[in-house]
Amino acid sequence: RVHGGELVRLAKMGSCRQFVFDRTQDGVEVTGFELRNPNGYSAVLIDYGATLIAVNEVSKDGSIQNLTLGFNNIADYMKHTSYLGCTVGRVANRIAEGRFTLDGRTIQLERNMGKHHLHGGLKGFDKVMWHAEIQQDLPTPSVRFSYRSEDGAGQYPGNVDVEVIYTLDNDNVLTMEHRATTDKLTPLNLCNHAYWNLSGTASSVLDHEVQLMADSYTVTDEDSIPTGEIREVGGSVMDFRAAGVRIGDGISSLKEGPTRGYDHNWVVRQQPDNLSLTLADGTVLYRVAVVKHPASGRVMEVDSTQPGVQFYTGNWLQSPFSVHEGFCLETQHFPDSVNHPNFPSTLLQPGQLYRHITRHRFISEAPQ
Repeated sequence: RVHGGELVRLAKMGSCRQFVFDRTQDGVEVTGFELRNPNGYSAVLIDYGATLIAVNEVSKDGSIQNLTLGFNNIADYMKHTSYLGCTVGRVANRIAEGRFTLDGRTIQLERNMGKHHLHGGLKGFDKVMWHAEIQQDLPTPSVRFSYRSEDGAGQYPGNVDVEVIYTLDNDNVLTMEHRATTDKLTPLNLCNHAYWNLSGTASSVLDHEVQLMADSYTVTDEDSIPTGEIREVGGSVMDFRAAGVRIGDGISSLKEGPTRGYDHNWVVRQQPDNLSLTLADGTVLYRVAVVKHPASGRVMEVDSTQPGVQFYTGNWLQSPFSVHEGFCLETQHFPDSVNHPNFPSTLLQPGQLYRHITRHRFISEAPQ
């Protein structure tokens, strides 16, 4: 839901258009983009944070439901701290004490989560204006966002050129493709931070059924920093391998802990039996998750190239939203990978292309 309500009117417009979303307090124009397919789905984006602000579905009765959480004005995006729908970087998730060693040199980043570093620091990719343009040369509605992160931004080394391409196709698939290059060795771990609520209306996602294609997860300490241990999920509340597991089934045992719910990284099963799609260039995507809202019949399938997924149940959402009103499936590398040699590396070399693709497919089944 987009608080303010006016944004859903955009779903009645064309297949790909640009509009003025709002202006900042300083008078800077914030541009919006709407991608729409013939099936009644639309995705609405803004250039502040390369942010996904709405995924609208036109139901059979003609009503419009937004399946994400968002706002209808830039002031709320600039003051809210929950990263709603934005592109997160340079490094998504946590870095212990904001510190790591690179080529024998200690790098000290900003600490914006107590003594730790979270989601790129005080002014990450979510808090900047991106250049944006509609992709005219693609067969389906697409918008490309690009941004240069200067050498030393947030104390990260290297100039990093990054782009995010959002595409909505006729199969109701929303694709997010992240690309980046650097001129110095630097860690990079990008993700989108959309909060999903497939009901479109309810104030809780605890009745959603989640299946995660993951046999293990990364164990964390009291500050949600990985210890380095990768633990099997079997016999625990972290086991979402079977279909039909409700979010609310296991969350009660976590509510009194430091995370107040699910906020953990699962290791995606990147094995042949979980392969979902191979692109024409040979890029392989694996199934990450299947989420279902039984009462509406809405289903979302998530595929990605990334080795991990941070499943977060909105445990710290602030007004005007309610705790657990949305959930995130942040496809990414593992948290604090730069300090754990047994985790997949997040280091990007000069001359190397960072590429991360995630697809969300929306399906309508009979309500239960």
